[in-house]
Amino acid sequence: MVSIAASIVAGNFLHSTTINSEGSLIGYQQSQAQEVQALSVELPQQQVPIVRFPRDVYPVVKLSEITLPQIQVQANKHLTIITIPTRLLFKCGEHQMAAKAEKALNQVSQAIDNRYSGSWLQILGHTDFRGSSKENFQLSEQRAVAVQQWLSKKGLLDVSMVTTQGYGKSQPIVSNTKFDCFTRDIARQKNSRIEIVIQRLDHQV
Repeated sequence: MVSIAASIVAGNFLHSTTINSEGSLIGYQQSQAQEVQALSVELPQQQVPIVRFPRDVYPVVKLSEITLPQIQVQANKHLTIITIPTRLLFKCGEHQMAAKAEKALNQVSQAIDNRYSGSWLQILGHTDFRGSSKENFQLSEQRAVAVQQWLSKKGLLDVSMVTTQGYGKSQPIVSNTKFDCFTRDIARQKNSRIEIVIQRLDHQV
């Protein structure tokens, strides 16, 4: 089972160092204010924390570098979360970066470079509810890695300070139940996303 080191609960980002089963360094910083325990869900060969970014804890903010309305930015004194719909980055069911991804990622990379240079980053992949859990888990991880690689090629990331994680369809923003065909498509678009979670090094939770 792979060791998962990121847990974000009620505004607390945990950071320390641990090594996963493949020898990759995973980081998280532990809050000294209180002991925080993350809920977990079981995925194939993996146990992951449940991560939520409610708007009352992480209000929506505007960054001047990001003008695409589909990209949402949330922030509080602990974290900044940039959420990118995967339809801006990938073709349906694929993990290779699409040509259209340049516009969205250029804006996001500019914001990271201007505001969050030298920060801890986690890139989290999520899918919609179509397909098997195993397939979606793999796809979401591959997409998170693709975003990391794109940003790394721009010279914006210290790879020792960035981790990726795929959550598959385990953490939807919108449930797939109680919807007609039209609203179900909207739910799929909201659920299939990349989240870039940022914590400054100079901020102690």
